[in-house]
Amino acid sequence: MLLRWERVRADAFLYVDGRDIEEPTELALLRWDADLTGGVIAGEASEYRPNEQRAGVIQALEEAGDP
Repeated sequence: MLLRWERVRADAFLYVDGRDIEEPTELALLRWDADLTGGVIAGEASEYRPNEQRAGVIQALEEAGDP
């Protein structure tokens, strides 16, 4: 298992692979749960990674200046 995150962001990605793992996968961890002392899995990383379409929407919203 490999945990990847950027220090300035609250989310992280957990990559899981190994000889006993049938299919390697990458999961999105969206927040740290202090009660569980671990990250809460949000789902597949591909669903949470920014893509071109999301980046375009964010850029348009920032350029508009209003929410």
